[in-house]
Amino acid sequence: MLARLDDDGVDLVIAPFRKGTLLETSAALSPPLATSGHGEKAIEWRAAMKNGENRWISLVEASARDAGARR
Repeated sequence: MLARLDDDGVDLVIAPFRKGTLLETSAALSPPLATSGHGEKAIEWRAAMKNGENRWISLVEASARDAGARR
């Protein structure tokens, strides 16, 4: 699914990522929606979006912050 971000097959992928994932350079990642585990083994559920879609990224990031604040 993440590969489909680049070819415009999907607009958003919600998936688990480890902190410091290398994907951060090839896709825009939202703030964590949920986290499981601790330390270096922590898994963060985040929304991944195609870079360059600034309005869409801003909307998703704001929604992710709101969701995270409600936890």
